[in-house]
Amino acid sequence: MTTRRAVLPLLLLASAAALLYSLYLQTRVAPGKPGSGNPPRYTLNDVDWVRYNGSGQPSLRGHASEIDYYKDRSAIGKDLKITVLRHADTAWIATALNGEMPAGDQRLRLDGKVQINGRWPDSDQALQIDTTRLWIDPHLHKLSTDAGVTLSSALRNGSATGLRADWMTRSLNLYADVKMTYDRSTH
Repeated sequence: MTTRRAVLPLLLLASAAALLYSLYLQTRVAPGKPGSGNPPRYTLNDVDWVRYNGSGQPSLRGHASEIDYYKDRSAIGKDLKITVLRHADTAWIATALNGEMPAGDQRLRLDGKVQINGRWPDSDQALQIDTTRLWIDPHLHKLSTDAGVTLSSALRNGSATGLRADWMTRSLNLYADVKMTYDRSTH
């Protein structure tokens, strides 16, 4: 009889552990594409948002015509305009038809026809960059892509595969197949 009394609490404990584990598995969402095939928890229309830095100053502003937010904390947006700020007068603006924020990530990925407007770091001349995919990392202050890019401005134009830009340090790096043409005429 004493072994039954010792076994019964162990069986109850094992059953409780199995129940808790099965509940955990039911609420867990597999990593992958935002939403993982599930319907959104909610949809927001005509959305504006601001992200603040550690000093309480705006560091990123965004707008989307629609955002679907999912249980796994991922989001998918349409018609996006993201403005990353260094100072009030220095901004990079990225627009895209589609974008997403993967689950557990604070970066944004813009897809489709992505256009970035900013300034050349060395001359402060207006610059337009076109690509098909762009990551925006607000924590590291970086824009990046491994896709092809075209660069257009008044005095130089070019193309490359891969780009990294840091809006706080005002740096812009092109990585492979870089081709650049310069117009030395005075405007």
